[in-house]
Amino acid sequence: MKRVKAVVPIFFVFLLLSILILFFFQNPLTEVLQFFTLPIQKLTYAASSQTIDLTPMQKLEQENNQLRMQLSQMQELQKDNQALHDQFKVNSPASKTLLPADIVGMQQNALLIDKGEQDSVQVGDVVVVNDNLVGKVTKITPHISLVTLLNDPSTSFTAETAKTSANGIVKVQDGVVIL
Repeated sequence: MKRVKAVVPIFFVFLLLSILILFFFQNPLTEVLQFFTLPIQKLTYAASSQTIDLTPMQKLEQENNQLRMQLSQMQELQKDNQALHDQFKVNSPASKTLLPADIVGMQQNALLIDKGEQDSVQVGDVVVVNDNLVGKVTKITPHISLVTLLNDPSTSFTAETAKTSANGIVKVQDGVVIL
């Protein structure tokens, strides 16, 4: 009871100081009052914001709720990560079906490569560089193949758009690639 009696006058002092600061905010007296009351305000705020002692069961429930929230966030991040991974997934041909070749010549809208019929190259085979389609083989000799590039007006192929998965035919018309 003595403690309550000691706190009541302090409460009224702070109440009076708060009212003075509130109504006379631009007053020079307010600056002086703030200088002296700010440390006290900080202490009382720190004391009032401390957590109440929880029972061990309440602490476990609180920790369990936090862990469930973290698990939910992690699962959402995993879903987002998988979706991003799937977007950038590239279906590349198996490396055993790829045949490294060097360019040995160029023509308008075509390349000559150093692989031909003796290397099992066939008309219609596609040519890729770093997982990007470059063209297709249109003529072969025993040691050299003619690769018609995608920008050649006679080249066309089917494709699927990445955003909408729409299918169409890609070809060059008047120097512009259209779908």
